[in-house]
Amino acid sequence: MDETITITVTIADRTYPVRVHARMREVVVQAVDMINKRVKEYSKTFVGKETQDYLAMSALMQLVETMYQKQQSEKQLYDAQKSEEDFKMQMDASITDILTII
Repeated sequence: MDETITITVTIADRTYPVRVHARMREVVVQAVDMINKRVKEYSKTFVGKETQDYLAMSALMQLVETMYQKQQSEKQLYDAQKSEEDFKMQMDASITDILTII
């Protein structure tokens, strides 16, 4: 069974204790790194805003990217399923043609 651990993360100069499954620790650390990187980028690009603004934009942009990737994955899956259906229909038609010739 996967144990739950408490790790301390720092996001935008604030520290938070976070309980995570041990197997998810590295994913959480990577997510924190991504957030901090974006906050830093936004603070350089949009000087003079509050940290909350940078965090909000980071959250928005990450969610937009995640949703876009999900939509692209769903489209690829749909296209693959459609191609498979088309192939099966073509094969059925070919087999039917062959059987009518025989």
